[in-house]
Amino acid sequence: MDKATISKQLAEARRGISRGLDGVAWEANVPRKVMTSVKKKPAAWILISAALGFIIAYVFGGKRPKKIKIEGPTKKVDAKAAWYAGIPLALVRLALPVIQPLVVDFLSKKVPTFAKAGPSRRP
Repeated sequence: MDKATISKQLAEARRGISRGLDGVAWEANVPRKVMTSVKKKPAAWILISAALGFIIAYVFGGKRPKKIKIEGPTKKVDAKAAWYAGIPLALVRLALPVIQPLVVDFLSKKVPTFAKAGPSRRP
């Protein structure tokens, strides 16, 4: 065997090893396999994940608390009255972040001790 033949065989062996390692890396790429499977069959993945979620919730959910019946006179709340009471509360809750800077500015101008104390350090 001459030197050219040996170098040619060595180059072919290197290419073969490289192809083999590329193949192993291709087969070991689990995230790619999962992504292609999800793209090919999304409905199956959604159903399987929902079923798995229900099973996990059932197994690890714990015992449900029993309902306690309260005996004695109870007050029934009128649904319409509760609805009308809830609307102003919801509006106040939505408007509070908008109004809060205006109130703080007003109080800091009117009462100088509030301004000296600085902003609160609440998280």
